[in-house]
Amino acid sequence: MKAKLSILSLVLALTLACTFGSAAPTQAPPLSRPTFDPAPTAVTPPTAAILPAASPPEAARTFTLAVLVDLASEPVRREQAQTLVEEASRILFSLTGFELAMIDFREFSGGGATSAIIQEYLNSAPAVIPNGIILFSFGDDGRAKVFGGYAYTLPGPAGYVNQFVSPYAHENDLYVGVVHFSHRYARCGYGDSETPVSDVSIDGECRNQPGTACVEKFGYSMCSNAVDDLYASTPTYMASSSSVHEIMHPFGHNGNQDHYFTPECTAAMRSGISVRPYQADSFDKAEADFYINMCPFVFDNFVNSYRP
Repeated sequence: MKAKLSILSLVLALTLACTFGSAAPTQAPPLSRPTFDPAPTAVTPPTAAILPAASPPEAARTFTLAVLVDLASEPVRREQAQTLVEEASRILFSLTGFELAMIDFREFSGGGATSAIIQEYLNSAPAVIPNGIILFSFGDDGRAKVFGGYAYTLPGPAGYVNQFVSPYAHENDLYVGVVHFSHRYARCGYGDSETPVSDVSIDGECRNQPGTACVEKFGYSMCSNAVDDLYASTPTYMASSSSVHEIMHPFGHNGNQDHYFTPECTAAMRSGISVRPYQADSFDKAEADFYINMCPFVFDNFVNSYRP
């Protein structure tokens, strides 16, 4: 798959876009949607026992983040990171009733493996260990730059117990999202180049509609048929939604098959695993965007993973 293909453009692209692993990597708002109660509901993951429903007080409905920046990839200022986390928090809240809070921000200049950067951070003995980590980086082998992001878990320090315990992770685990901060949504006319080479889409761009006109938005060439999309609503929405998307991955058990509208997702939703709205008979782009291209039951698993 080529870098120009957006992680959120096609179902196929989504299926290949990000991979969830354990311990080390093996290799995403207000809409007019049907409403549902974001309060926790007891759900039955396909391969796990029923999780206890949790009812945390409003003040405790926060998933804490350390935001790390790999300067060998690209710089991200603290203010930029804070703005992105606040946008990501609004996305997460609309889906789960939980918010995100950036409790630490660090820059690392050495580059290297993403897991090594995170281990360096943990070795610095941060005052508070977060629930998860967002690492802004091109990723191992450039995977985040190509696909937008990916996810994995890593063990926390000895004695650490996460307040969010996925049925597919350990209570000592930290949830990691490696995200390309400046990832361009629906880029157009680039081909394999870093700069535009055409004023119309080429090579699978623009939802595989070659010849689509390119227009300028947010300082780059974007598909004209995507400028009104939710993911084109702000310059950082792609990275904000990717941050939430990757943090959610460990709360599913099928890796890439936990994306929206995969056969596994549709089968799970038809089984009654979740009461959230889901169009099982045909791909609904607005619904896919609302669910940041994750299968809806994954958000139920996240909510019910909370241990006050």
